[in-house]
Amino acid sequence: MNKNFKVAIFEQIVTSGGHEIEFDRIIVDELRGLGCDVFFYVPEGHRFSYDYRVNVRPLSGSGVNYQGTGKVGRWFRSV
Repeated sequence: MNKNFKVAIFEQIVTSGGHEIEFDRIIVDELRGLGCDVFFYVPEGHRFSYDYRVNVRPLSGSGVNYQGTGKVGRWFRSV
């Protein structure tokens, strides 16, 4: 793959951990293994609990937080 290929990952769901971290880690590791320049766009003030060793670019606004909501509440917050 072209070494100048750039990939942006947009994180809009704010989580403290779990399978999302592992999923993102796998994506980042594989893309970097292919020679891609990977970076994240995240809501302003977002702090990762894992260091992916990539550039992070803030977006204005807040992310979606599902903490303490049920299935129906998650759907409404997503909309």
